Amino acid sequence: MRKSKLSVAVTAAIALAAGIGAASAQSTTTTTTTTTINPEQETTIYRTITREQVAVQPPPPEWAPSVGVEVPAQVQLYNMPSTVEVPSVRSDRYTVVNGHVVLVDPGTRRVVRIIES
Repeated sequence: MRKSKLSVAVTAAIALAAGIGAASAQSTTTTTTTTTINPEQETTIYRTITREQVAVQPPPPEWAPSVGVEVPAQVQLYNMPSTVEVPSVRSDRYTVVNGHVVLVDPGTRRVVRIIES
């Protein structure tokens, strides 16, 4: 009888663990790439982009940029100016929202960094 209860308990534990594993396998994980730059590089990026004076279209009013958030398709992204001499952001795209330079991963259209003046 003791072995029987132990077998039931072990079987239940295995079934529970399998159920948890299956549930976690079905969950979605979002990985956000962040760009590592120092404050001096931020200043360089900000000054270079704001000097370009690209006529940036405003984003939809319901969207606010935040790191990791996807940029809506209607927001135009611009190529990083060749004059930005920060290698880690050369492949990023950008837009400007409310005076903030928003760096975006072009592959995912997710915000990777927001640079304030």
